[in-house]
Amino acid sequence: MILPPKKICIKDSPGKGRGVFATESISAGEVIELSYIKILNPVIEHLDTHCYSFPKWSKTPEYNFLPFGYGIVYNHSDEANSDWECDGTIMKIYATRDIEAGEECCITYNPYFWEATETKKI
Repeated sequence: MILPPKKICIKDSPGKGRGVFATESISAGEVIELSYIKILNPVIEHLDTHCYSFPKWSKTPEYNFLPFGYGIVYNHSDEANSDWECDGTIMKIYATRDIEAGEECCITYNPYFWEATETKKI
């Protein structure tokens, strides 16, 4: 059974739209969120910039997926404090270092995201 996350919320992220923020301290290695996924093959038009690839960071993924829960709202950072893994059914987002209450929880996007979308990093 997957329960809603208890230590995060969604709020405005300056220059990035909305993001996921810690409401309490989160320890390195702690699971921030577990969420079910929906496999998207082929990728649905207009969702290509909002989905994840499996295997992770592949230029030619086996499939793309959309996470439920807050999974779609995590912003990018080159100095991310969070990371993710997926077993094909559930996506796990976890802290890679201690995260303070009020700090944004960020992951690192697939490097191919930037060239595929012609988007500049913020």
